[in-house]
Amino acid sequence: MLSICFVAIAAVPRDPVVAGLAFLAVGILAGGTLPPAFASIVVGWFDRFRGLALGATMLGVGVGAAVFPILAAQITEHFGWRITALSFAGMVFAVALPIAIVFLRPFSEPMAAPANGRAAGSRFDWSAFRTPRTWLMLAFAFFTGAVLVSCVANFVPLLMARNLSLTDAATYQSLLGAAILVGRLAGGAAFDRIFAPRVMATILLITAGGLLTLQFGSSSFAFAVAALGIGLSIGAEVDFLGFMISKYFDRSVFTTMFSLMFASYSLGATGGPIVFAALASRTGNYDLALTMCWSSIAVLMIAILFLPRYNSAQRAV
Repeated sequence: MLSICFVAIAAVPRDPVVAGLAFLAVGILAGGTLPPAFASIVVGWFDRFRGLALGATMLGVGVGAAVFPILAAQITEHFGWRITALSFAGMVFAVALPIAIVFLRPFSEPMAAPANGRAAGSRFDWSAFRTPRTWLMLAFAFFTGAVLVSCVANFVPLLMARNLSLTDAATYQSLLGAAILVGRLAGGAAFDRIFAPRVMATILLITAGGLLTLQFGSSSFAFAVAALGIGLSIGAEVDFLGFMISKYFDRSVFTTMFSLMFASYSLGATGGPIVFAALASRTGNYDLALTMCWSSIAVLMIAILFLPRYNSAQRAV
């Protein structure tokens, strides 16, 4: 269906309403390709190395997000946007669809019992929302999405406001991108070995320190530490959510819970950059926005340490 929608986009007339409906359909159908969908398969197949497996899976998302906008721009520049849409339709049909059919199979055996001790079932148990940990994780998803995406979106303009050239600012942005990849894999592997909230709190401590250093410093060290801290947290946060949900809830409701968490994250990621830019525009600098960012990260760092222990029973993989 997603491939068909891309074909439809390529065929739409120059009508903004029709084009808007086509893009809306792509957005709805593409929801099935977001992290909650394939993470549910990962948590079924992996137990002992679940964090690393989630990190490796999310790594593919990050690489795709980095590569495909450039690819789309090149195709559009040389052949036009309709050919770009047809190219994406072909890639979905010829590459993604066969992989999904052949390799993406759910694990047939039940998971280890979740922390709440409830048996697997086909109905979603809304009593999960009567527990503080669910709301804490929703808040974590929202505020990390708001803060970290704001930092990424405004990182280059912020550095240029510190008198860096676009080229130099882009260099630190590349460091941030590399840190995201490290955060995906290293964070995921650490979740398998150490109580995950402690790992995530340590990463958030680095992030808060980097943002604080960036606020009061204009040296290469400050820029590098900030890039490292932001990147590590961006890389680890969604893996952390998926890992914790798999430990706290039965696999039968994993996709629903992860979708809710990811929706909270996306909501924060949508509004956060707008607030960040508005604060910078109103005050004439980034100091207030940075203060709100590192202080929010510090609060989240402390808050997740109150998450309860989860079941540590593991299979061989």
